Amino acid sequence: MVSQSSQIVGKQIWLIDNGCTSHMSRDEKLFNQLDKTVKTNVKLGNDDVVGAQGKGSMAVQTKEGSKYIHDVLYIPCRAQNLLSVAQML
Repeated sequence: MVSQSSQIVGKQIWLIDNGCTSHMSRDEKLFNQLDKTVKTNVKLGNDDVVGAQGKGSMAVQTKEGSKYIHDVLYIPCRAQNLLSVAQML
């Protein structure tokens, strides 16, 4: 479980989520490659269903350098960027 105080999360902040099945990002500018023909619905933890507007890859900067994340869903209405533990495994 992740909790967050009431503050705005930066667009490049990622939360690690062990409950989500897919990586999700709200910021189109973070994608290196984005296929907007991929459309799918995603059920969130609060039972809301949102539509993904694409799927792609992106690079994130870590202390060890750039790491590439693939199969990230583009969901512009998300409040946070989520990394799926299940998908990383």
